[in-house]
Amino acid sequence: MIETARAFLAKLKISRFVADRDTFTQELDRQTKKLARAICKLPRVLTDGAKHWGTARKALNLFLSEVYYHRILCAHYGFAKVKEYLEVPLDSQVAHYLKEKAKKRSIDLPGFPRIKHLLQKTSDKYQEFAANYAQSRRGSWLRIHLDLEAWRATGPRGPQLNVQIRFGSSCDYLAVGCLQPKLQNFH
Repeated sequence: MIETARAFLAKLKISRFVADRDTFTQELDRQTKKLARAICKLPRVLTDGAKHWGTARKALNLFLSEVYYHRILCAHYGFAKVKEYLEVPLDSQVAHYLKEKAKKRSIDLPGFPRIKHLLQKTSDKYQEFAANYAQSRRGSWLRIHLDLEAWRATGPRGPQLNVQIRFGSSCDYLAVGCLQPKLQNFH
């Protein structure tokens, strides 16, 4: 699955995401569906694309966040223009963190399924809360920044989480590995 996603992301045309909010969202949705279908073509995956929408979305969000955080790629593609549209990569740790923050504000977020069973409707609710929470809490903060904060707060080792654990997940390796072909143009 990782190799399929890496191959997909390595060919992704990053420039298509640098647009207005509606175009960015349409492109993200389109690429999420395409990656989910690619995952479903694997021999050991016997489900339809909807079953892997969450996996595909997380991979895309991790990849796009890496582009944003990488100085050279961000400048080259003008990714600072779309920073407000970037989503926090959702997984159980981030969802748990957001759910706790929502509860303190008397907001009820839906239960969070395993990532491969995540549907867009549930994701949208978490993303909306994440955007509002980041904005109200930090002023200029964006929801994309909540990923690391969530992992530090709720990771397997609690508040003292070693960041290497977070970046050791297969989806993170997947996203970072896809940047290599993009960076070859800058050597």
